[in-house]
Amino acid sequence: MAKHEQHGISVALRIVLRYWRIFLLSAALAAIIGLLVAPMVPVQYTGTAKFMRRVDPASEHLTGARSESFASRKLTLRNDIAGRRAVERVVEELGMTRGLPRSEDGLLTEEGERARRRIVESVQDKIGVEWEVQSDQVDLIVITYSSPDPELAQKIPNAVVHNYISWVSAKIVDNLRDSKEFLEKQVERCRRQLDVANAELLKFESENAGMMPSSPHVLQEQIMRITADLDVLRRQKTLAKKQLEQLKQLRTASEEPSTQPVQWVKGRNPKLALLEQRLREAEEVLETMLKVRGMKPAHPEVQAQQRELERIQALIDETEEEVITQKVFSKQGESVDLEMELSKIQVSLEVADNEIERLESRLQRLTDLQANFGPVRQKYDKMVEVINDHRAELMEWQKRYTDVEMALAAESAKRRTHHDTVSAAQPQHLPSSPSLIVILGGVLAVAGGAGAGVVFLLHKTDQSIRTVDEAEAHFDVPVHGAIGRIPTPAGKMRTLLARLLVWPAVWAVVLACLLVVALNVVLWLRFPDKHKRWKQAPVSFLQEVAAGQWDKPVAPSGGP
Repeated sequence: MAKHEQHGISVALRIVLRYWRIFLLSAALAAIIGLLVAPMVPVQYTGTAKFMRRVDPASEHLTGARSESFASRKLTLRNDIAGRRAVERVVEELGMTRGLPRSEDGLLTEEGERARRRIVESVQDKIGVEWEVQSDQVDLIVITYSSPDPELAQKIPNAVVHNYISWVSAKIVDNLRDSKEFLEKQVERCRRQLDVANAELLKFESENAGMMPSSPHVLQEQIMRITADLDVLRRQKTLAKKQLEQLKQLRTASEEPSTQPVQWVKGRNPKLALLEQRLREAEEVLETMLKVRGMKPAHPEVQAQQRELERIQALIDETEEEVITQKVFSKQGESVDLEMELSKIQVSLEVADNEIERLESRLQRLTDLQANFGPVRQKYDKMVEVINDHRAELMEWQKRYTDVEMALAAESAKRRTHHDTVSAAQPQHLPSSPSLIVILGGVLAVAGGAGAGVVFLLHKTDQSIRTVDEAEAHFDVPVHGAIGRIPTPAGKMRTLLARLLVWPAVWAVVLACLLVVALNVVLWLRFPDKHKRWKQAPVSFLQEVAAGQWDKPVAPSGGP
């Protein structure tokens, strides 16, 4: 098998070497034709725009779920960016439907609608959507569009990105507005619930005024202090009663006094001193409520105690500071001191009775409070807990409402936080296809195939016998010798001329043609502005290249 392969290779090499000039000429001609035809291939310009999509932490926080932009909308992203409706907006925005048949009222006719549909489908097919970066937090998306028109290749990707970002922004604004309305209702609901709970707590405190101690130990201390004060007052009252009975007996036993006093002696009113004592005690109770029990000035019990202070102060203001403490009667055996003592003791008994009545009432209230302290306190704590829950819920809804309001303001002001254009499509000066490498490689392959094909045809159609082996095989007779070609002097001259003049001239022309057509292709794909100069005046352009003026700017059309 190896011998057959080696034999086939040697035969092919002999054939190529035999027709090497034909092979090179055929390949060169095929390459020239291919390079001449290449500029007829339609060129395509490709514009590329990039934009970034970020996850929305605010939406996640506000809704308590992942933002729909990544998990679910990635599946519909291409339709959102390059769907029919999106492309229709781009086509209308760029004025690509101008010139289509329209009716008198300016609407597209049936033929115009079909043409518009073809334009939309053509643009839609050429839009490419790819992910350059894809993650849970950030997406970097590339939008491409290829067109023979370089201006459309630039405008369409930018218009697609701009329309998509505007569409998403409008949708985000609508969602935020809906969220704002919902959260506003929730805030109002929580505020109403909190107002109702506060009103119920205030009503409960008013109904149970004085029954809201901050600690049962304070309540017990007040009961013990009031009980001790009552014991002291009762002992004083008992002693005063005994003294009153004794004085009454002495007055009865004495002579009948004269009813006409001859002198009055005034002194400080003893009732005033007792009222001042009650005022000091009431002030101590108020101070205990504010500082020890921690009550607020607006507390019903504090307000009741304040009113008690005002009542006592009013009694003090109404009470005379001086009263008659002694009466001097005529000399009928009456004792002035006895009458004065009787008056003082009667006033003391009256004041003691009032104070005992007040303290007993206060003691009864504190005793009832101590008996009902557990249930009342439990209900009070439960109402306070409900208020705290409503207040916490209100604060949470209010915070979410504020976040939505800020996000809505930012999105409405076009300070986009979800989508950003990373890079816009730039003006297209060089075609993206066909590629120069692809064209040169294809031309080289075609040239090689063409040369090989011509050599193969010449070999198959050549009936001449060139070697001894071919002669033996053809005539089927043994060959004992061969005489080479005997050239004549004229033949030698022709061979020499062909070798030194004809073939070098042919190769020079072929090489020049190859260089010219290759230069045309390179200028066409890589230097469009210079290609225009080359097409307008190829000789002057070559002279400029030879003179080193390759970068000479193109003169504007219509110039001198």
